[in-house]
Amino acid sequence: MSLKASDLGTLALNTDLQTETDRNWFFNQFIGVANYQPTIKSWILSGSPIQKFTDFTGRMSIGNSLQVTMIKNFYGYGFDGEDTAIGNESEVTFYVQTLFVHLKRYAKKVPSIVQMQKIAWMDLAKLMQPGLARWAGAYMNADTVAAALEGYSRHLTATTANEGLQVTKKYPKNIWLWDGGNDNFTTNAPTFSQTSATYLTSIISKLGDMANGDQFDVKTLEAIKPLAIYSGIQPFTVDGVDALALVISSAQESTMRLDTLFRDAVTEGMPRGWDNPMFKTATYWYKNIVIYVDDVIVRRPYFSGSTLNFFDYDAGSITDISRESHAGQYEKPQSYGATTQNCCWALLLGANCIAYTPYFDIEFPDAEEVDYALKKGMAIQMFYGLARLDYYDNQLVAGSEVVPTAQADPQLAAIVTFQY
Repeated sequence: MSLKASDLGTLALNTDLQTETDRNWFFNQFIGVANYQPTIKSWILSGSPIQKFTDFTGRMSIGNSLQVTMIKNFYGYGFDGEDTAIGNESEVTFYVQTLFVHLKRYAKKVPSIVQMQKIAWMDLAKLMQPGLARWAGAYMNADTVAAALEGYSRHLTATTANEGLQVTKKYPKNIWLWDGGNDNFTTNAPTFSQTSATYLTSIISKLGDMANGDQFDVKTLEAIKPLAIYSGIQPFTVDGVDALALVISSAQESTMRLDTLFRDAVTEGMPRGWDNPMFKTATYWYKNIVIYVDDVIVRRPYFSGSTLNFFDYDAGSITDISRESHAGQYEKPQSYGATTQNCCWALLLGANCIAYTPYFDIEFPDAEEVDYALKKGMAIQMFYGLARLDYYDNQLVAGSEVVPTAQADPQLAAIVTFQY
């Protein structure tokens, strides 16, 4: 069946919409593609921080989920000399991650119905495409941060009453709070029960304890790499260079730049002439840590009692953001105010730390009548999921809340400092 001219026009619009969305999505520069190997029925990961899983044919579980298997990292001392390997080998441990996909939609209504009738749908789509792409890119930024800090993108953790999948949030194992008085990190690693209320309470309690401490400085940077190695966070390789990515806020940057040691090290150490886009968008390079400064990516959460909220709050209070209101704080830099907003959660990204599962690319619906028979507006839709890759042992069954007995090493960390 041949395509009509209007079909080709829609395909071109969708391609442009995806290209512009990717340009506005900060994390797009970190994407690598995971390849499925049918012979071993497993995925081979690329080593980039964001792993893109495609080609889901015949691989989806019941419902909106996909099972991804990995082998636990190898540790141990081995054995010396000519001692036989038989009986001295260690077991290979397989871990399973459940990924999800779900539909996300967004629409804008044009004020005048009369005016709408005079504008062809294709022309209207071209007119609204830049704004829709900016919205989609900003939303994908927030959803990637949500996956890092809350386990999954927000349309996966949203309640079923709000058309979400209601997947339980999983807060990160690697939460490192900077203790400037002792020049080290106070870690907050759970005993694998990341969905439990007790762990959430522990995070909030430690944030409260640190509320009058400690700013980001060059000593923080110096402490990151040893703890990353100890925590099993693997670097990714770009143009033959092993690196970790660190996203900080401008407030963290300002205290870091006060240190003369940092200024001297950056002056001598910034790479010159590298063509990779990942390095071009970086602000600093410090001892194989690629540093980015972004006041939207680095969240300042509201925390109080049993509440830890990274996205929907205003002036120190939680704001109920309904899905109908299309209002939210995710795309805006958050101002400093109450003590409970003054902590910054910088993100440290290693290899294979977040999964991105686009079932199909962002697009306009097949026909405008799908959303607005009277052509009163314009809609776009995405079918995807984002998840932090916290491979659990196979006691964690898809969709269940069974507490696993073990977990592979997560490949990212949230680094918390208090700036004011």
